[in-house]
Amino acid sequence: MLIYYFDDDKHFTYCDEIDDSNTLPENATKLAPVDENGAGLYEPITWDGAKWVGTSQSDWQKANQSDSDTDTYVSAQAKFNAQLTAQLATTLKTVATQATAVATLTKQLASQKLVNASLTKQLASLSAK
Repeated sequence: MLIYYFDDDKHFTYCDEIDDSNTLPENATKLAPVDENGAGLYEPITWDGAKWVGTSQSDWQKANQSDSDTDTYVSAQAKFNAQLTAQLATTLKTVATQATAVATLTKQLASQKLVNASLTKQLASLSAK
């Protein structure tokens, strides 16, 4: 399962994948740090105990508005980083889903092999008679 960690101040720190059988750490959640539309959030991103709270793109741009070319680059880079973060969260969720599917299929295959072995043994027994 894909989980998202936060520090002691409830700021988003990183995401990781853990086995579904593992207990969710106290400083992590299964909810991705995106807004209600699934868009990435701008920093600071904090966990309020129920959802991630971040700055909207427009608020972030207003707070970081400048006429400098450097600030324009930084603003564009921050937007790009937010988009990549949202894309990464979606990709990691897909990977986790696929890992679960592979595990299920592997268990089903192992079970089918046992059934096949039993049937082969029974067929051999019948053929010997």
